[in-house]
Amino acid sequence: MIKVENLTKHYGHHIAVQNVSFTLEKNTKTALIGPNGAGKTTILSMLTQLTTATSGRCWLPPPKEIGFLPQYPKFYSWLNAEEYLMMVAQLSGLTKKQAILASAKVIEVVDLIKDSKRKIEGYSGGMKQRLGIAQALIHQPTLLLLDEPVSALDPIGRRDVMNIIHNLQDTTVLYATHILHDAEQVTDNVLFIQDGQIKEQGSLQEVKQKYGGKQLEVVFYTVQDAMQFAAQMPSKVEGERVLLSATRYTMHQLLAIAAPHSEKIKRLGWKEPSLEDIFLEVGK
Repeated sequence: MIKVENLTKHYGHHIAVQNVSFTLEKNTKTALIGPNGAGKTTILSMLTQLTTATSGRCWLPPPKEIGFLPQYPKFYSWLNAEEYLMMVAQLSGLTKKQAILASAKVIEVVDLIKDSKRKIEGYSGGMKQRLGIAQALIHQPTLLLLDEPVSALDPIGRRDVMNIIHNLQDTTVLYATHILHDAEQVTDNVLFIQDGQIKEQGSLQEVKQKYGGKQLEVVFYTVQDAMQFAAQMPSKVEGERVLLSATRYTMHQLLAIAAPHSEKIKRLGWKEPSLEDIFLEVGK
């Protein structure tokens, strides 16, 4: 288990991170969520010991068991992926034989087999990001820290990287992100950070339950039916979905209003909040 207690970082009079505490259970994936400038990178920098904390304590694996991908990874563009990973592996303390086996394994994990002998200078942004994950995994870390691993990628690149994170086994993962939709697909736990402080944390399901019940949702078979229904009352239309405030209508009232339209309705009930909904609520 990873434990962080009252982690704080001051830069002169500026408080970048203040009294941050959390735990990471073994082999879980946790999203560190917050807007740019919230303190995500500072937290990861302190956990990797690239930045010294002003105060607080951390219970972490030894540095040799931690893998790290910075937000803006740098590569030797004249090398190919195999050469680069061999170099990183040996710098991590692996023998040449171990480095060969480890490089082959992580190249397969990040799906770069076809391009492993191409020079890195010819790689796309998504390929470089996958290579960055490969170098962070080369020494089989027990803790993997990723700083905004998908922020600079197109939708296909984001999907590829998030799939890699989702499929990792026997590794505890903490990744910083402000792209909430992607995080929602692969995370076990969430840490919401704003202005250097943890505002909310817990398992994804616990947090959704806590912030659920804010809206009622009616899902129609067609957009036209949804718009006709929504015209009767204060509501919001999102495609085939009509959203209503739970403070204005009870479920009993909604059932009565929806009854004449039952043949056009696919589903009716409480709307499960997205991470974006929760973050907006937390930030109020």
